[in-house]
Amino acid sequence: MLAQLELLRQSPRWTVSREQVKKLETDELLIGLRWQASDELVSIPMGFAPFGTMPVTRRAPYVCVATWPGGHENQHQHRRKTRAGVVDFLDARLPDPLTKEEFDALWDASTQRTDELLGELGDHASYYRSVAFRLSVDAARAATF
Repeated sequence: MLAQLELLRQSPRWTVSREQVKKLETDELLIGLRWQASDELVSIPMGFAPFGTMPVTRRAPYVCVATWPGGHENQHQHRRKTRAGVVDFLDARLPDPLTKEEFDALWDASTQRTDELLGELGDHASYYRSVAFRLSVDAARAATF
């Protein structure tokens, strides 16, 4: 995993960083990723991996990175706030027009289910807004960045 991150660091379009998260005390390695999607926009990728250190909502059978390559396409629908120059999956245009009530119901159901899944382990979704990967203490010791 660290070798893959080192490869990304060689590209001028990728930034790999150690992250610290308020209210989360850990010796594990928290990795943030940024991808220069265009001259104007930086995308915040999500990481997925088959590691016990990853939040349960980000566990997958293989290591992968997913990112939103578009612009602020949801800003005129229901996105509550955007960040200038930064995009993520919440900026994706929704396929079907939803009323505010429909959007709010989907958002609330998604948030509730995420809280249920993470809450069993005392984890919280807010810890991972800037974290793509949560790796082991051994990885933290071995990382050169």
